[in-house]
Amino acid sequence: MIYKLFIQLIHGVVAFRKDNFFMEGWKQKKRPECLEKRFEFESYEKTRDFLDALGDFSEKVSRFPDISFGKTYANITIRPSENNEKEEISKVDHEFATQIDLLFKH
Repeated sequence: MIYKLFIQLIHGVVAFRKDNFFMEGWKQKKRPECLEKRFEFESYEKTRDFLDALGDFSEKVSRFPDISFGKTYANITIRPSENNEKEEISKVDHEFATQIDLLFKH
């Protein structure tokens, strides 16, 4: 299931929405500008599965969030994309957060 979603994300098949469902739990910080979210898991195995899927996806799209994690959680921080001259959170950053949410939900 995760592999199928992963392929759909890479090929842009999945539609993105910035609404309560997908952006739930993300906090936008101003100094420094970033999006942050903590993901909680039932076991270390599920944490590793998520981190592995996120790592594979990040490699494919050449976008790498900051990650800190423990046995049953992962904290993800998304900084403005490198192509963003204003260094502010943009639609591209919100779409990347949505993609991470989709990996978590599947």
